[in-house]
Amino acid sequence: MKLLDRYIGQAIITGVMLVLIIFIVLYELFAFAGETNQIGQADYTVWAALEYSLLRIPQHVYELFPLSMLLGTMLGLGWLANNNELVIIRMAGVSLLGIVGSIMKTAIMLMLFAMLIGEGIAPPLYQYASDKRIKALHGHINMNTNFGLWARDGNTYINVNSVRNDGHLIGIKLYQFDDNNIIKRRIHASKAVYDEAGKHWLLKSVRETVHVNDSFTIKRSKKMKWKTLLDLNTVKIVAVRPELLSIWKLNGYIDYLKNNDLDFAKYELV
Repeated sequence: MKLLDRYIGQAIITGVMLVLIIFIVLYELFAFAGETNQIGQADYTVWAALEYSLLRIPQHVYELFPLSMLLGTMLGLGWLANNNELVIIRMAGVSLLGIVGSIMKTAIMLMLFAMLIGEGIAPPLYQYASDKRIKALHGHINMNTNFGLWARDGNTYINVNSVRNDGHLIGIKLYQFDDNNIIKRRIHASKAVYDEAGKHWLLKSVRETVHVNDSFTIKRSKKMKWKTLLDLNTVKIVAVRPELLSIWKLNGYIDYLKNNDLDFAKYELV
């Protein structure tokens, strides 16, 4: 049976890899084409766009692997059937259950390979590619996206607890410093929505603390306009997509959301 397992497994693996390669080539061509409209913006060159597309290949492999396994297995078994090899195997005394067992052994091995890519290789490469793209496109903003968003816009430091997939910011803290690196203003807001017409953020439930010498004053308001280089497109890029996190990163992010009293239900579902 070991010889039979290897023979059937070789046919299936060949079929799966052939289908996967075709899918990846087509997928990456369209992905690169989608980046061409950004080429020339700031430091984002053709090579930067190509590097970004190539670094995302493991993530695309992971996403396309189930469909590739289905079609590749059918293709591999089709080759064996067309050459009457499946008939010969049955005539040699191998039961249908034995053939299915050989197929399942290969399938389990391919599933483990996909899990290795999806949990160990794809997430860090995807994050690295996204970070490089952000820095190339928005060199005027320094960003750190580990568990929340930290950004610097001139003398203002920005902290956001979470970014929703629609681009809304939750839990915003702004720290403004003077030229001597002394804090002069702090702003806390529960939520921020981007006004595309006015090209500014609208902060809601705002508490503003202004420092003057050794004293400070506190102002509260329902709404406040906030103009910054941090635009909606940049925020959407760094929004944490749960399906792109590894299991341990996902678990750590859920703990982070719980500790900050933020909604974590969709991440637990993933």
